[in-house]
Amino acid sequence: MHFASRIHVSVAAVLVPAMLGCRSAAGLVGNEYAEPQAKLEWIARPELDLPHSDRPSVFLRPFKDAVGAGLDLTAEIRQAVIAAGYEISESHDADYQLVATLRHFDKAESFDGGESAMRVVQAVAPIAGTIGGAYAGSEAGTAGMIGGAVAGGILGTAAGAAMENFSKVYEWDLILDIELNERVEGGFTESRSRQESTTSGTDTAHGTESGTRTTSDRREAAISKEQSHLRNTFRMVGCAYQMTMTREEALAELLPRLPGSISSVMP
Repeated sequence: MHFASRIHVSVAAVLVPAMLGCRSAAGLVGNEYAEPQAKLEWIARPELDLPHSDRPSVFLRPFKDAVGAGLDLTAEIRQAVIAAGYEISESHDADYQLVATLRHFDKAESFDGGESAMRVVQAVAPIAGTIGGAYAGSEAGTAGMIGGAVAGGILGTAAGAAMENFSKVYEWDLILDIELNERVEGGFTESRSRQESTTSGTDTAHGTESGTRTTSDRREAAISKEQSHLRNTFRMVGCAYQMTMTREEALAELLPRLPGSISSVMP
């Protein structure tokens, strides 16, 4: 083995354990981000009337993962409903109908303690709307940079940069919509209206004459429909962060907090 190769192997043997133990080392020096932290907040929380029955019932509609994050929060939602004193019902005529929709779950571009989550809120559809597309996060870039540095035997400033990159604080943001539809005795009539307008124009030229023709199309529609449940919507924003936090570690911090937070919006 060449002398240069032995240096590279020694660097790998020392650098990798140091990186893997960076959280412990940070904890010893008082780095507040060595330990995982998480928070959940409601940014839309309407007031609901108290249930009419002593033990109100809730019909749970299937959970919706609108962004393809691969999460199913049905168990957490059921736990929240039961903990709040409600009975799970198989009937659509239950006192309440509840549907939960995941709007976003991904690693933030940078750590800012939840500010990035609020920016995502502004980008997703309004409450009770829908959004398309998927969000995907990956830590392959960071792992590749560290692996490349060790394999190549990079020393000095480059190795220090790898260490700094490895100890970055990662933040994971979550947005969850809860729709809690309240049964109205005797039902009610819901009116909806919709307006659409389109405008198109063409330029024409004939000899020495030219002109522009514009066509406008306007459509209006209004419908009335008998309903049994009044729609109420809530939006939850959460974030979890820690040095080099993984997706699994973020979920381990956020998911146990969900039942209590969802229970808090039940009337």
